[in-house]
Amino acid sequence: EPLDYKGFKYTNIDDIEPSLRLPYQVGSFVYSFVLCYNTSVFPSGKEPKNWTEFWDTKTFPGPRTMAGMESGAPNLEIALIADGVPMDKVYPIDLDRAFKSLSRIKPAIAKFWDTGALSAQMMADKEAVLGVLWSTRVQAAIDGGAPLGIQWNQNQILVQSYGIPKGSKNTEAALRFIDYSISPEIQARWLNAYKAIPVNKKAYPATSKLLIDPATGTPWTVSKGFMNDIEWWSKNRAKVSAMWSDWVL
Repeated sequence: EPLDYKGFKYTNIDDIEPSLRLPYQVGSFVYSFVLCYNTSVFPSGKEPKNWTEFWDTKTFPGPRTMAGMESGAPNLEIALIADGVPMDKVYPIDLDRAFKSLSRIKPAIAKFWDTGALSAQMMADKEAVLGVLWSTRVQAAIDGGAPLGIQWNQNQILVQSYGIPKGSKNTEAALRFIDYSISPEIQARWLNAYKAIPVNKKAYPATSKLLIDPATGTPWTVSKGFMNDIEWWSKNRAKVSAMWSDWVL
């Protein structure tokens, strides 16, 4: 169903990033694929600073972990950036080049993770000492005492969104829920607990300082990352899945 932003009472829709407020969906929270490192192996400041360095197993030795297809999508974009592709030139993904880049790092991969819980546990247990993880999982593990760190450079920005299925009987109630849930106070309250970044700019001041770039006052995702292309993935996921199945064996 189309979203009637004009009927919002709790949220000023102008406070939502334009790219996240579309006719049929609106962002609910933002998180990222980030470079995670075990601080007992790589003290902060000594970790890889970008994906090319993550691929450098001689300078930064140790087992790695990355997302597998079972997690939803493998890290093809990151593989391209490691191979020298600029962040703003990643899409459309050159699949052959991406898999060729993944082949270079594959011998160092302890396991391709399929759940966020597994990825964080592998890093905390030093089954892997470097990894590509969801930022929410890393921050929760850090808060729980795990010796992990986040390098935000070249993070891949991911967005969870709200929408209303066509033909729904309670569209008004659903719209009120969406309006309320992306208001500044609610965003700040529950996303600080979940360790995600709000879509509402008015919630930034109340967001965990660990997620905010002190130089800009905006989330690290905004100042250091690139946006995941949902449309590309919706059109190419089946093809990627088939290629992954052949490649990962």
